[in-house]
Amino acid sequence: MLPLAAYLLFSVYKWLGYSLAGKLLNTCYAKRYPSAWKVGLVRALIGMAVGGMFTLTWYLLESHGFFRNLGMTMGRGGSSLYYLAALIPVRIAEWSLIIWIFYDRKFDKAGKAIIFIVSGVVWSFLLDLPVVLGLLQVIASIC
Repeated sequence: MLPLAAYLLFSVYKWLGYSLAGKLLNTCYAKRYPSAWKVGLVRALIGMAVGGMFTLTWYLLESHGFFRNLGMTMGRGGSSLYYLAALIPVRIAEWSLIIWIFYDRKFDKAGKAIIFIVSGVVWSFLLDLPVVLGLLQVIASIC
């Protein structure tokens, strides 16, 4: 039950964080619709689906020794650093999808979109810090 509670807590946390990003995007694109909550929810759901598939694929590769010969694996079969680096293009695609769905279907304002996509990728990694640092497990154990 504890892993499920931690996952649900983290999902709500990401939804709130992505909703904050949605509010900023709404302001920068001068749009009242969609609601920031909707942007946050869609971004969180995309992240849960794509991130879940990505993590499962990574785990399967790692469990079959795919990463053993790579440097910086911290004495294990896989590496968190490689995992995080591999997430960069995935997150670029996720944020590009958000911009396309809600803000700029034709990417008419490509410069603006690129800035927000890169900012979104950085924001996603910042939101992951509690998990990377293991803090969420501590919080979940208290709840």
